[in-house]
Amino acid sequence: MSLIYTLFYRRGSFVQSEMFGSLTSAMDGAYVIFNREGYSAFSIEDGGGVVMRNSQIQEHCRGIKATLLCGSVPSRAN
Repeated sequence: MSLIYTLFYRRGSFVQSEMFGSLTSAMDGAYVIFNREGYSAFSIEDGGGVVMRNSQIQEHCRGIKATLLCGSVPSRAN
């Protein structure tokens, strides 16, 4: 059985969502839109509940950005 991870976020006042086949892919999806104007309130759910909350996703995305700014390639942890 494969899990489906859903990334939820707000774009302005509209709730948006995207589905992914893995938590890593969902986190990558969050990173892609994290710094765009007007996007907020991120969460990742697996159907049974929240896997990552907004603050955890923000911390993750900021960590990747800091690593990239230092010239390193971030390692992937599952």
